[in-house]
Parts: sequence; C-alpha cells; structure tokens
Amino acid sequence: MCCIYGRRSQRTTCWRTLSSTTRTRKWYGRPPRLREGRPEDADFAKVAFGFVRDNISHSWDAKDPRVTLSASDVLRQGVGLCCAKAHLLAGLLRAQGVPTGLCYQRLTDDGEQFDVHGLTAVYLDGAVASP
Repeated sequence: MCCIYGRRSQRTTCWRTLSSTTRTRKWYGRPPRLREGRPEDADFAKVAFGFVRDNISHSWDAKDPRVTLSASDVLRQGVGLCCAKAHLLAGLLRAQGVPTGLCYQRLTDDGEQFDVHGLTAVYLDGAVASP
C-alpha cells in the first residue's frame, strides 16, 4: 500500500491504485467518501473502522473460501481475514494522511498451535480513546 504521509497529489494516486481494480462494489472508480465532513482524524478513523467492519465480511465467519491480502483485493472482493481487513483499514487511513501501522499477534488456546491475528494501530494526536 502507498501514501503513508503523502501530499494530496500522492493521496489521489493512492486512491486510484486502491480503487482502480474495484469492479463489483458500489464505490467503483473512486474512494468511499468517508472523510467528508470529518476534519478530525479521530472522527474519520471511527467512520473508516465502521466502514470496514460493516462492509467487508470476515472470510471465516462468512465461510468464504476466497483469500485476499492486499487492500485493493479486500475492497474489490468484499471479504478478508482479520489481517486483510486491517490492511484495508490502514490503506484507507493512510490515504488521508492518518499515521497508521499494522500489528500482528500470535494467539493460542493450547500453547502448541498458533494463529496470527491482524489489527491496525492508529496514531491520533491528542485524541482520547472512548470506551
């Protein structure tokens, strides 16, 4: 994914990269307008999180055999595991200049078999997390 701290022209290029392969979703050809009316990064981050949560199915929960990894694949196909959904959220936030990182956790129930869980970390200057 591109556009970690890019200027507006780089963000536009990033959105074109992210959405240029999207053919089946209602936001084809342009990014979802999640930032409109939300100048504060914290407000935008909440909306972006909700967008990914509500519009992208978790592959395991949906019993969908498709495997997506990149943000553009997740957006195009509408499904992804936790890592893939985290990639999309990071791409949406980074494209709008919000500093974002990807995190991975090793999870286990028995101490022998491990799964990897993916999540997104967002730096919100001066923001306070709400419960």
